[in-house]
Amino acid sequence: MKTKKSNPKIISRESTDPHIELNDKKIIRHLKDEVREYKRQIKVLKRAIDHLNNNNE
Repeated sequence: MKTKKSNPKIISRESTDPHIELNDKKIIRHLKDEVREYKRQIKVLKRAIDHLNNNNE
């Protein structure tokens, strides 16, 4: 019979700290907001470029 190798899971103290989880969630929320804002700005810039291209033709 083969024996299974047991690899114990090592849990760092940081992963069990609730403050870090909350900070991570805040960071993720902030980054999602930034991505949403950048996408909005890209759309506005694309519209402006299209408008300028149409005026120059």
